[in-house]
Amino acid sequence: MIRQTLVITDNARLADFFPAFIAQSELCEHVRLACSPRAPAVVLRNEAFSIVDVRKESARLSREYQLIISVHCKQLFPESLHERVECINIHPGYNPETRGWFPQVWAIARGVNAGVTVHRIDAEIDHGDVIDRFVIPIRIWDTSKTAYDRILSAEIAWISKNFRRLVEGDYTTFELEQQGHLYMKKDFDSFCEIDLARIGTFREFYDQLRALSFDGHKNAYFIDPESGAKIFLQLQIDP
Repeated sequence: MIRQTLVITDNARLADFFPAFIAQSELCEHVRLACSPRAPAVVLRNEAFSIVDVRKESARLSREYQLIISVHCKQLFPESLHERVECINIHPGYNPETRGWFPQVWAIARGVNAGVTVHRIDAEIDHGDVIDRFVIPIRIWDTSKTAYDRILSAEIAWISKNFRRLVEGDYTTFELEQQGHLYMKKDFDSFCEIDLARIGTFREFYDQLRALSFDGHKNAYFIDPESGAKIFLQLQIDP
């Protein structure tokens, strides 16, 4: 059975991908596209997308849709929604090792698996039963940006192959083996500060810097001992 489906994404690259993909998939009558109220302007301007607040509109969404797919959506789904409608998240991390914010950062910094996890949404963050997951290797020259771009490409490839299965409910699930690690925004903010008095190996500092290097973003910094100002830095790697 083809379920009435809503796809919510706040990612510009996915917003470019989905309209043409849905049009070519013979699912146009069953799939709608949306983004969050605070999505990037390039997504908000895309006429294929409506703006949806899942918390304020949970009653309407539960009436109109049988499946809601979150792909790089920054909203937390309320229980009033995911307990009434099948809600699936495509998470750019390998659960349970990197649940939560910026999973590729922690994969690089902690030396754990990067990857993609497709899972049901439950009351906890990136925690629900798993539909599929796979590892994306981190290379010695990867930064947060290059790893993220490769993960995003892998997600698009997976969606291209498996989207109809999701819409038709043609999948099984399994529980996570353990709770793993949940990283919040405050963990990332704390990790961004480099302690100039810290003692460690060059590899530890190299991994921290590349994990925080994402083109166009000021992440890693240290405090100037004289002025108290933040001095930002990022790593440029030429493989």
